[in-house]
Amino acid sequence: MFSGPDQLRSIIGDFKNILTAEHQVSKAPTGLDTALECLQDPVPSAFLIAGVDAWFSYLLATNAKPQLKAPLQALSVADLKTVVSEVSQIDVHTTVQDLRRHALESSHRGGSRQTILASNESSDPPHPKRPRLDLACLQQPPSRQTTAVEAINPSEIPIYPMPDIVDQAGTRFRTNDDNPQPDYDRPEAGNLPFVFPDYICEAISKDGKKAAIQAFFPPDPTQTRLVLDIAARDVQHIARELFGTYIREEGQQRVVVFAHGSTMKIKGSVLFEGVETTAVSRILGDTISTALQHSPQRGEELETGKRLSDCMSLEVWGVVDRPCRLSFVLAPEILSLIIRRLWHGQAVDINPQSFLISPPLT
Repeated sequence: MFSGPDQLRSIIGDFKNILTAEHQVSKAPTGLDTALECLQDPVPSAFLIAGVDAWFSYLLATNAKPQLKAPLQALSVADLKTVVSEVSQIDVHTTVQDLRRHALESSHRGGSRQTILASNESSDPPHPKRPRLDLACLQQPPSRQTTAVEAINPSEIPIYPMPDIVDQAGTRFRTNDDNPQPDYDRPEAGNLPFVFPDYICEAISKDGKKAAIQAFFPPDPTQTRLVLDIAARDVQHIARELFGTYIREEGQQRVVVFAHGSTMKIKGSVLFEGVETTAVSRILGDTISTALQHSPQRGEELETGKRLSDCMSLEVWGVVDRPCRLSFVLAPEILSLIIRRLWHGQAVDINPQSFLISPPLT
């Protein structure tokens, strides 16, 4: 449905007026628990994709002005994303932040509410500002779960860059320092089979039911990456299988062993690059292998005749009980699809005929 700029400005203006006003903090918003039952509805779902703060802003605004719901429901997908993006960047009143913390953290039902939200959204993703590109086909990964397959139009998969600020409520926005915060952090370990083969599912480090995986969407789209930690017990095997590198433990120290027998102690950490794509497919499975083949960086490597790829790297620390870290440079569009699998547990089926770009180079 067509939405004019005046209507969008009016909707965003209503949000701003409500969210910059003072709110009563001692009581959770009316209808909060009812709203938690409707998270799959298109409009609240769109706000939740942008993070809990954005969804809570939607709840407050529609509580204060119920007549906002009808025009929001009438928006096109593109216009709704524009509204969500603008609302997510409103400098809300401090009482809005306090109310969110009270309702979702400190109240006696805060824990259960957070659980419901966490099961429906991933760590605060960035906000849409960059035009989408067509995706290349990712193969359906093997799954040990019985899950309905959702057909996704590649043009509808959101790509979200992050603003470079941090708000007072502690919302995690990306900065340009050397240790940026991940845009997505620690998915449920039960979702790993949607992307990885069984061995890697077991090898990935875990904290309880959470897997040690992070996703980053930096301002430079060529640096979009997926990062995962491999448990200490599997470091030697991963290094050997992916990079042909032998690592040995001597006491509490890891050392690199060269073919002629000499060794190099790892002081701090070492970074291995230059991997064969066949090794990636064999160890990490078809999904990651296909994703790397569609990486713009891999295309540039092949154009210059580079057989081994630097799209994946392995960082190994000298301390024997520390995990190693695999990092993959991926196209933002493809990483968005992987996020749907890892953070939302969706076995996304992509129709190859819907793609407009050329097949990947191999």
